[in-house]
Amino acid sequence: TNMTDYVINFTVASDTTPPVRSNGLPTGTLPAGTSQTTVSLATDEAATCRYATTAGTSYATGQTLTTTGGTTHSMQVSNLTNGSAYTYYVRCQDARGNANTTDFAIGFSVASAPVGTLGVTLTATPASGSSPLAVTLSASVTGTEPGTMTYTLYCDRSDSAATVTTPFDAQATGQSTTSYTANNLCTYTTTGTHTAKVVVQRGAAPNAESRDTITVNASQVSDTTPPVVSITAPQNNATVSGSVLITATSTDNVGVAGVLFKIDGTTIGVEVTQAPFEIIWDSRAWTNIGHALTAIARDAAGNLTTSGPVNVTVNNTTNQCTELWSCGSWSACANGVQTRTCTDLNNCGTATNRPDLSQSCGSGTPSGTTSGGGGAPPATTTTTGPGAGTQTTQTTLPTPQTSGNATLGNTSRTRAQIQETIDAAKRRLKRIDSALVNRLLGRILLEVEEHGESWYLDPVSKVRYYLANGPEAYQALRQFGLGITDADIAKIPAGFESRFQDLDTDGDGLPDRMEEGLGTDPANPDSDGDGFDDGTEVFNSFSPLGPGVLALDQQLTNRLRGRIVIQVEKQGQAWYINPVDGKRYYMKDGGASYQIMRYLSLGITNNDIDAIDVGEVTGVYQP
Repeated sequence: TNMTDYVINFTVASDTTPPVRSNGLPTGTLPAGTSQTTVSLATDEAATCRYATTAGTSYATGQTLTTTGGTTHSMQVSNLTNGSAYTYYVRCQDARGNANTTDFAIGFSVASAPVGTLGVTLTATPASGSSPLAVTLSASVTGTEPGTMTYTLYCDRSDSAATVTTPFDAQATGQSTTSYTANNLCTYTTTGTHTAKVVVQRGAAPNAESRDTITVNASQVSDTTPPVVSITAPQNNATVSGSVLITATSTDNVGVAGVLFKIDGTTIGVEVTQAPFEIIWDSRAWTNIGHALTAIARDAAGNLTTSGPVNVTVNNTTNQCTELWSCGSWSACANGVQTRTCTDLNNCGTATNRPDLSQSCGSGTPSGTTSGGGGAPPATTTTTGPGAGTQTTQTTLPTPQTSGNATLGNTSRTRAQIQETIDAAKRRLKRIDSALVNRLLGRILLEVEEHGESWYLDPVSKVRYYLANGPEAYQALRQFGLGITDADIAKIPAGFESRFQDLDTDGDGLPDRMEEGLGTDPANPDSDGDGFDDGTEVFNSFSPLGPGVLALDQQLTNRLRGRIVIQVEKQGQAWYINPVDGKRYYMKDGGASYQIMRYLSLGITNNDIDAIDVGEVTGVYQP
């Protein structure tokens, strides 16, 4: 037995080293659209980690990560946004209380949302001409960038920069359509080459620009003679209320380019570019005092004339009523007299300004084109406004015979018979009269010296196409259809021909077929419940489906005269834009197409029809 101790000495080393941090995630750039991610790191020993978003924050004042205490540590971060950068500063402490005194930075970013493309093309029309030259600028936008657009137009700017500078000649903001037209924006008086420019802004995409050149030649004829213009209705010192028809007459030594109406110097509506020069004025938006009406006539040379003022007193607080007459076409000439029916759209119960209901007539028609024809009463002639009588000589042709069980306009013809009619027309073709064709573009023509054969003169191809009967016409005309949005179709006034055969279930003055096209209720005379029946609102340019005046677009209407348009945002409703009155007529089916052929047509002689080229519509005619 040992009588002495054997001593074993040892020393425990002191741990003063804080945790070693590594593998911080995420790093770099996260994809656009990332809204949350996991922030994580590792330590070489068990530890508790805290973070801060400000560099240099001590461990004691940091926030503890969601998952910590071991050797891996993490937390979820959310509400991340595109194009932003984030940094988290982490410090950790081990079980012996050794804490980091320096930051371990975990940094990353979220990519910005991709920017779409943006392009634009500018077209100047006309591209050349004699001074002074009025030019229309049209811009068409392409690309994938979403959002509304701002169009900025310059008549003379040739640089290639896509920046918006001042001054500019026109600017349209908040535009949702990918095309914009500024009619007659630029008038060039100096000869040589001019450069027009458009700059388009949209969303986050870089601005786009486009230019087009215009060549101005020396003026061949100097037109310094201004037009003559006067207001014919209402009469001077008249008292008016409600919807007021303002009409003007204007003449010029070369031609009237347009008439603009003003009240107390304020423009109302848009320039009317062809006769009849008239506009509906809603006097309810004006105070019950005296106002001065004027009309400004413009010719192609830029000469302007302002009419003498017509003074009227607005009175919308009394029971006074202003007559607003709408007249149908003159009847056939019988015993030297023609008659027609006129209706006061304001239902005043008076006839102070009612137009003439009868007129004397001759027994013949002028040579060349004639009104009506084609086995039907003559084409429509509508006269509105007090005292605005129209003199027309018309010829009534016999009504074509149909089989006993045939519906309206559904006279059956075989494919062979149809083809023979087309071939015969081609054999008779002797020349092309371009002036005649351009004058009749968009019209439905009836051969008055044959058997009432009907043809549609397409404004695009400038070729006529045979319309054998109602159903064939309906299918054929739809093939010429141009897609149109609901917003644009609402800018074209709706037309009504009193001789169209259709029911009016609710008695509001609109046939059921027309109400279907307009979207009003055929069983409710006041679809929007504002106290005015649908017919009164439509014929006075008010919306039958809500408050306010219809935002009619005369420039759009003029561009589409004679075209067939189809509503692409609905069930493909088809409309014929009558080139005569600029109104749209609903082509519901074959019966409706036949009535358009019958009542909105223009009679034409063999000599004239044989000067218009003939085309064929494929896939329409049935055997």
